[in-house]
Amino acid sequence: ASKENTVEYCFSVPAAYYLLSELELYTGKYDKAIESALKTLDLCGGYSSLTSDSYNEIWKDKTSKERIFSKFITNPYYTGIYLSKDQGDFLTVNTSLVSLYNLSDLRKGATIFTFNLENGTAVQCLGKYNKENKEKRNVQAINKMRISGSCFILAESLAMQGKDNDAIKVMNHYLASRKANLLPEHGLSGERLLKTIIQEKRKEFVGEGERFFDLKRLRKTILKDWNKTGAAASKIIEK
Repeated sequence: ASKENTVEYCFSVPAAYYLLSELELYTGKYDKAIESALKTLDLCGGYSSLTSDSYNEIWKDKTSKERIFSKFITNPYYTGIYLSKDQGDFLTVNTSLVSLYNLSDLRKGATIFTFNLENGTAVQCLGKYNKENKEKRNVQAINKMRISGSCFILAESLAMQGKDNDAIKVMNHYLASRKANLLPEHGLSGERLLKTIIQEKRKEFVGEGERFFDLKRLRKTILKDWNKTGAAASKIIEK
Protein backbone atom coordinates (compact mmCIF):
# COMPACT_ATOMS: atom_id res chain seq x y z
CA ALA A 1 0.00 0.00 0.00
CA SER A 2 1.12 3.52 -0.66
CA LYS A 3 2.44 5.48 2.31
CA GLU A 4 1.58 8.84 0.77
CA ASN A 5 -1.92 8.88 2.21
CA THR A 6 -4.46 6.53 3.76
CA VAL A 7 -6.69 5.98 0.73
CA GLU A 8 -4.22 4.74 -1.88
CA TYR A 9 -3.75 1.04 -2.46
CA CYS A 10 -1.40 -1.24 -4.32
CA PHE A 11 -3.88 -3.30 -6.35
CA SER A 12 -2.20 -6.31 -7.98
CA VAL A 13 -3.31 -8.86 -10.56
CA PRO A 14 -3.97 -11.51 -7.84
CA ALA A 15 -6.07 -8.94 -5.99
CA ALA A 16 -8.11 -8.32 -9.12
CA TYR A 17 -8.75 -12.05 -9.55
CA TYR A 18 -9.68 -12.29 -5.87
CA LEU A 19 -12.22 -9.49 -6.16
CA LEU A 20 -13.61 -11.04 -9.33
CA SER A 21 -13.96 -14.48 -7.70
CA GLU A 22 -15.79 -12.93 -4.75
CA LEU A 23 -18.18 -11.11 -7.09
CA GLU A 24 -18.82 -14.30 -9.08
CA LEU A 25 -19.50 -16.26 -5.87
CA TYR A 26 -22.01 -13.65 -4.74
CA THR A 27 -23.82 -13.73 -8.08
CA GLY A 28 -23.91 -17.53 -8.21
CA LYS A 29 -21.52 -17.92 -11.13
CA TYR A 30 -19.70 -20.77 -9.47
CA ASP A 31 -17.72 -21.97 -12.51
CA LYS A 32 -16.29 -18.49 -12.94
CA ALA A 33 -15.67 -18.11 -9.20
CA ILE A 34 -13.69 -21.37 -9.20
CA GLU A 35 -11.67 -20.27 -12.22
CA SER A 36 -10.79 -16.88 -10.71
CA ALA A 37 -10.03 -18.30 -7.25
CA LEU A 38 -7.68 -20.89 -8.77
CA LYS A 39 -5.89 -18.14 -10.70
CA THR A 40 -5.45 -16.18 -7.47
CA LEU A 41 -4.04 -19.20 -5.67
CA ASP A 42 -1.72 -20.03 -8.54
CA LEU A 43 -0.33 -16.50 -8.74
CA CYS A 44 0.21 -16.42 -4.97
CA GLY A 45 2.05 -19.71 -4.63
CA GLY A 46 -0.89 -21.94 -3.81
CA TYR A 47 -1.38 -23.78 -0.54
CA SER A 48 2.37 -23.80 0.15
CA SER A 49 2.03 -20.12 1.08
CA LEU A 50 -0.19 -21.08 4.02
CA THR A 51 2.37 -21.61 6.78
CA SER A 52 2.46 -20.95 10.52
CA ASP A 53 4.92 -18.11 10.01
CA SER A 54 2.97 -16.50 7.18
CA TYR A 55 -0.22 -16.60 9.27
CA ASN A 56 1.44 -15.00 12.30
CA GLU A 57 3.07 -12.37 10.11
CA ILE A 58 -0.17 -11.07 8.59
CA TRP A 59 -1.06 -9.38 11.92
CA LYS A 60 2.25 -7.55 12.06
CA ASP A 61 4.11 -5.10 9.86
CA LYS A 62 6.02 -7.87 8.14
CA THR A 63 5.92 -9.30 4.65
CA SER A 64 3.60 -12.31 4.52
CA LYS A 65 3.10 -14.79 1.70
CA GLU A 66 -0.59 -14.96 2.66
CA ARG A 67 -1.29 -11.28 2.16
CA ILE A 68 -2.79 -10.42 -1.23
CA PHE A 69 -3.99 -6.89 -0.59
CA SER A 70 -3.73 -4.65 2.44
CA LYS A 71 -4.64 -1.14 3.42
CA PHE A 72 -2.00 1.22 4.79
CA ILE A 73 -3.12 3.21 7.82
CA THR A 74 -1.38 5.85 9.90
CA ASN A 75 -3.51 5.56 13.05
CA PRO A 76 -3.90 2.49 15.32
CA TYR A 77 -6.66 0.14 14.21
CA TYR A 78 -9.40 -1.28 16.51
CA THR A 79 -8.78 1.25 19.29
CA GLY A 80 -12.49 2.10 19.28
CA ILE A 81 -13.39 -1.16 21.05
CA TYR A 82 -11.12 -0.40 24.04
CA LEU A 83 -13.02 0.49 27.23
CA SER A 84 -10.61 0.69 30.17
CA LYS A 85 -7.90 -1.19 32.07
CA ASP A 86 -10.35 -2.27 34.76
CA GLN A 87 -13.21 -3.21 32.41
CA GLY A 88 -11.46 -4.49 29.31
CA ASP A 89 -13.09 -3.89 25.91
CA PHE A 90 -16.61 -3.06 24.85
CA LEU A 91 -16.66 -6.38 22.99
CA THR A 92 -15.32 -9.81 23.86
CA VAL A 93 -15.27 -13.03 21.86
CA ASN A 94 -18.28 -15.23 22.60
CA THR A 95 -17.34 -18.33 24.62
CA SER A 96 -19.42 -20.50 22.26
CA LEU A 97 -17.10 -19.45 19.43
CA VAL A 98 -13.97 -19.95 21.51
CA SER A 99 -15.02 -23.54 22.21
CA LEU A 100 -15.07 -24.35 18.48
CA TYR A 101 -11.27 -24.19 18.17
CA ASN A 102 -9.06 -27.12 19.06
CA LEU A 103 -6.05 -26.47 21.29
CA SER A 104 -3.48 -26.47 18.47
CA ASP A 105 -5.50 -24.23 16.12
CA LEU A 106 -3.38 -21.23 15.09
CA ARG A 107 -6.55 -19.21 14.59
CA LYS A 108 -7.40 -19.45 18.27
CA GLY A 109 -4.05 -17.98 19.28
CA ALA A 110 -4.49 -15.07 16.90
CA THR A 111 -8.19 -14.45 17.52
CA ILE A 112 -8.46 -14.62 21.32
CA PHE A 113 -6.37 -12.32 23.46
CA THR A 114 -6.63 -13.00 27.18
CA PHE A 115 -6.56 -9.55 28.78
CA ASN A 116 -5.95 -9.34 32.51
CA LEU A 117 -7.98 -6.60 34.21
CA GLU A 118 -6.59 -4.63 37.14
CA ASN A 119 -8.71 -6.71 39.55
CA GLY A 120 -7.04 -9.91 38.30
CA THR A 121 -9.98 -11.10 36.19
CA ALA A 122 -9.04 -12.49 32.78
CA VAL A 123 -11.36 -11.66 29.87
CA GLN A 124 -11.30 -13.03 26.31
CA CYS A 125 -10.82 -10.00 24.13
CA LEU A 126 -10.51 -9.94 20.37
CA GLY A 127 -6.89 -10.53 19.33
CA LYS A 128 -5.29 -9.78 15.94
CA TYR A 129 -4.70 -6.02 15.57
CA ASN A 130 -6.23 -5.37 18.98
CA LYS A 131 -3.62 -7.59 20.61
CA GLU A 132 -0.85 -5.73 18.80
CA ASN A 133 -2.27 -2.43 20.05
CA LYS A 134 -2.36 -3.60 23.66
CA GLU A 135 1.21 -4.85 23.41
CA LYS A 136 2.30 -1.47 21.99
CA ARG A 137 3.07 -2.80 18.51
CA ASN A 138 0.68 -0.78 16.37
CA VAL A 139 0.40 -2.14 12.83
CA GLN A 140 -0.08 -0.21 9.61
CA ALA A 141 -0.90 -3.02 7.15
CA ILE A 142 -4.56 -4.04 7.50
CA ASN A 143 -5.39 -7.19 5.54
CA LYS A 144 -8.28 -6.86 3.11
CA MET A 145 -7.57 -9.93 0.97
CA ARG A 146 -5.53 -13.01 1.81
CA ILE A 147 -5.04 -16.53 0.47
CA SER A 148 -7.35 -18.15 3.01
CA GLY A 149 -10.20 -16.07 1.57
CA SER A 150 -9.58 -17.61 -1.85
CA CYS A 151 -9.71 -21.06 -0.26
CA PHE A 152 -13.16 -20.34 1.14
CA ILE A 153 -14.44 -18.89 -2.13
CA LEU A 154 -13.16 -21.97 -3.95
CA ALA A 155 -14.51 -24.48 -1.41
CA GLU A 156 -17.96 -22.88 -1.24
CA SER A 157 -18.24 -22.66 -5.02
CA LEU A 158 -17.29 -26.33 -5.40
CA ALA A 159 -19.77 -27.36 -2.70
CA MET A 160 -22.51 -25.30 -4.37
CA GLN A 161 -21.91 -27.36 -7.51
CA GLY A 162 -22.12 -30.62 -5.59
CA LYS A 163 -18.39 -31.30 -5.95
CA ASP A 164 -18.14 -32.33 -2.33
CA ASN A 165 -14.86 -34.26 -2.47
CA ASP A 166 -13.08 -31.41 -4.21
CA ALA A 167 -14.45 -28.90 -1.70
CA ILE A 168 -13.28 -31.06 1.21
CA LYS A 169 -9.79 -31.35 -0.30
CA VAL A 170 -9.54 -27.56 -0.51
CA MET A 171 -10.73 -27.18 3.07
CA ASN A 172 -8.30 -29.78 4.38
CA HIS A 173 -5.36 -28.06 2.68
CA TYR A 174 -6.39 -24.90 4.49
CA LEU A 175 -7.22 -26.55 7.84
CA ALA A 176 -3.95 -28.48 7.92
CA SER A 177 -2.06 -25.21 7.55
CA ARG A 178 -3.95 -23.80 10.55
CA LYS A 179 -3.29 -26.98 12.62
CA ALA A 180 -7.05 -27.41 12.91
CA ASN A 181 -9.15 -30.57 12.79
CA LEU A 182 -9.57 -31.85 9.25
CA LEU A 183 -12.93 -32.59 7.68
CA PRO A 184 -13.85 -36.26 7.15
CA GLU A 185 -13.20 -37.38 3.58
CA HIS A 186 -16.57 -39.11 3.37
CA GLY A 187 -20.06 -38.56 4.76
CA LEU A 188 -20.09 -34.76 4.59
CA SER A 189 -22.12 -33.27 1.76
CA GLY A 190 -24.83 -30.86 0.74
CA GLU A 191 -26.06 -28.34 3.30
CA ARG A 192 -23.98 -29.91 6.10
CA LEU A 193 -20.81 -29.39 4.13
CA LEU A 194 -21.72 -25.81 3.25
CA LYS A 195 -22.48 -25.00 6.89
CA THR A 196 -19.16 -26.50 7.91
CA ILE A 197 -17.28 -24.39 5.36
CA ILE A 198 -19.03 -21.22 6.55
CA GLN A 199 -18.36 -22.08 10.18
CA GLU A 200 -14.64 -22.53 9.47
CA LYS A 201 -14.70 -19.21 7.61
CA ARG A 202 -16.21 -17.58 10.66
CA LYS A 203 -13.35 -18.96 12.78
CA GLU A 204 -10.78 -17.54 10.34
CA PHE A 205 -12.22 -14.02 10.02
CA VAL A 206 -13.53 -13.15 13.50
CA GLY A 207 -13.77 -9.38 13.82
CA GLU A 208 -12.68 -8.67 10.24
CA GLY A 209 -16.04 -7.86 8.66
CA GLU A 210 -16.55 -11.06 6.64
CA ARG A 211 -19.28 -12.65 8.77
CA PHE A 212 -21.72 -9.81 8.18
CA PHE A 213 -21.70 -10.36 4.44
CA ASP A 214 -22.02 -14.15 4.78
CA LEU A 215 -25.06 -13.67 7.00
CA LYS A 216 -26.59 -11.25 4.50
CA ARG A 217 -25.81 -13.50 1.54
CA LEU A 218 -26.86 -16.83 3.07
CA ARG A 219 -29.46 -15.81 5.64
CA LYS A 220 -32.32 -17.29 3.59
CA THR A 221 -30.54 -20.55 2.81
CA ILE A 222 -27.94 -22.42 4.84
CA LEU A 223 -27.74 -19.79 7.61
CA LYS A 224 -31.46 -19.23 7.98
CA ASP A 225 -31.41 -20.72 11.50
CA TRP A 226 -28.07 -19.31 12.67
CA ASN A 227 -29.55 -17.43 15.64
CA LYS A 228 -32.88 -19.02 16.46
CA THR A 229 -31.58 -19.85 19.93
CA GLY A 230 -30.55 -16.26 20.63
CA ALA A 231 -26.91 -17.27 20.84
CA ALA A 232 -25.65 -13.96 19.45
CA ALA A 233 -25.44 -12.13 22.74
CA SER A 234 -24.31 -8.52 23.02
CA LYS A 235 -20.71 -9.59 23.53
CA ILE A 236 -20.29 -11.64 20.35
CA ILE A 237 -17.95 -10.49 17.61
CA GLU A 238 -19.84 -10.84 14.31
CA LYS A 239 -18.79 -7.62 12.61
